[in-house]
Amino acid sequence: MRFASLSVSVVMLCVILTSFAFAADRLITVESNDFEVTREVVKSIETSGGKVKIVIPPHFIIADVPDAVEGRILMASRASRMHAGELEQGDFDRFGPDASHVIAAWNNVFMGQARQAGLEEPPSPARRPLIHDALVPEGRHLLSNVPGARYYDTSEFMLGNVTLAVVLAESDGSIDPESENWTTSEKDNVTSEVINGLNWYVTKAKWRPLTFYAVFVYDAPTGYEPITRNGPMGDETWVGHCLAYVGQASSRAYCNHLRDSLDTDWGVVNYIADSSSDPNNMFADGLFAYAYLGGPNFIMTYGNDGWGIGNMDAVMAHELTHSFYALDEYQSAGVGCAARSGYLNYENQNSCAPSGCGGCASNSVFCIMRSVGLGSAQVCTYTKGQIGWLDSDVDSICDVNDTYPETWLYAYAPDPCSTFTPTYAGSSEVGMLENLNPRSMFNHNMTLNRIANVQFRVDGGPWQDASPNDGAFDGRREGYSFTTDPLTAEEHIVEARAIHTLGNSDTTYAVDTLTVDPGSGIDTRVAGGMVFVEASPNPFGPRVEIRYNIPGEYGTGIPVSMKVYDVQGREVVRLLEGIRSPGPGTFSWDGVLADGKPAPSGIYFVDFLAGDEKVVRKLVVAR
Repeated sequence: MRFASLSVSVVMLCVILTSFAFAADRLITVESNDFEVTREVVKSIETSGGKVKIVIPPHFIIADVPDAVEGRILMASRASRMHAGELEQGDFDRFGPDASHVIAAWNNVFMGQARQAGLEEPPSPARRPLIHDALVPEGRHLLSNVPGARYYDTSEFMLGNVTLAVVLAESDGSIDPESENWTTSEKDNVTSEVINGLNWYVTKAKWRPLTFYAVFVYDAPTGYEPITRNGPMGDETWVGHCLAYVGQASSRAYCNHLRDSLDTDWGVVNYIADSSSDPNNMFADGLFAYAYLGGPNFIMTYGNDGWGIGNMDAVMAHELTHSFYALDEYQSAGVGCAARSGYLNYENQNSCAPSGCGGCASNSVFCIMRSVGLGSAQVCTYTKGQIGWLDSDVDSICDVNDTYPETWLYAYAPDPCSTFTPTYAGSSEVGMLENLNPRSMFNHNMTLNRIANVQFRVDGGPWQDASPNDGAFDGRREGYSFTTDPLTAEEHIVEARAIHTLGNSDTTYAVDTLTVDPGSGIDTRVAGGMVFVEASPNPFGPRVEIRYNIPGEYGTGIPVSMKVYDVQGREVVRLLEGIRSPGPGTFSWDGVLADGKPAPSGIYFVDFLAGDEKVVRKLVVAR
């Protein structure tokens, strides 16, 4: 991704939920073009007690910064200046032409100039609700991303880091007559409204972890005039041109590209058609805003029927919520109280359909899913349930992430052992809540959690940190090892537990009982003689059992790796990696490669390395 571009401006909205009454909004500038420098400044602000709200790579950061730490941040990081108050757009020309839209958004959203810019006008009383605006996407295939997620799981629940790409299509007259042209003020207005809508959502999230990354693509060229085309039946024409401009084959591919590039959990694309010269701000078929339920994209016009540009923030927030599986609640949508959606399969009891408000268990809330302006809009309990915000046990961890990791501790061999400092190995994995989404095709179980640490203790003593096999605890599955302090010659209970990123640890610990007996007569020199690998059945279809032996001295840890290569010598999956105790073991492989896809039929090679000894065996996949 090119962060410094004359045509594409990347806006990352990073909002940390902790609030400080003594902090004030500041615009921090970073002179470097290196986005990694911006990341360093963000980290400095957060560790100093500031609350980062909006990052505009690579030059701008908007944050609540306590007065007492302003100087410390400037001295400890490569931030150049902190600004307060209204800003002149021309003072930031050195950062490129798109910087003016960001400065306009700062003045409108954070300095109270929205009314002066005409962005607080109420919607027309004749406006129509967002009629039939929740559509179902076509086609599915798989590719791993978020732990447990796949290629099409791009917006499952609105927690964690969310990329929103905002693409403003500009007709060039090569196919349709050109009737619309984005002006500088219109781009300012769109940028301000989108930022205000996302900022509203983060405010409503309160303690829930939610960070928005926004990518603005101005003037994406198309030969069509989008506003003159039909909605869902015609958007593929001009949207396809926009996708070609950003180098992507589909909106789903664009979502995955963006979340990979920005290291976010989810991705959604918002395409906007200019309609400032159109009499009704609608597409040819009468639609003006619609989203695909569960993503990957939603589409709006500049004026959105009678809502007007001053309420684009509300329309955007409504459609974005659809992208995370929330259902409509206004009467004409016809989505009743008993309808369910979202990862938690949550009901729609704030709906006014089919017979009007008053028919459901609770429908008195002016929810964002009822087509209301942001001034009165809330996120009702039922919408919260559908987008994954529910916290049923009130522990400040949303249910979708309120799971527990599981830890395995490999039994030490031999037992009894003659060493007083045994080296253990094991593995851990985060738990995932069952995906009950009735609107999803695959229902993959997912989590935003990772393993954050693994600890061990002996005989109920203090917990100590184990070592990650790959150098860091940061994945869904993590191998680990540890060597105990010197033990006494008696029976001992060794326990291990994993802790995930939100602080939950195992409900029951992994346990091994080991007797230390220096006179046990065990041969302490070698385990099992030689390294070997055997696979059965071979050829195999759905699964193969791989038996192996690790030679080495008892009481030590041996570095081990087991990799699978294709016939061209490319590594396709890594099955084992880390420190293991000597002796025999087994590994069950389901034939899934590192990219999450099943291995095609053919010949592969298992490369097993234990210490300094290596063995290679042929493996045949027969589907």
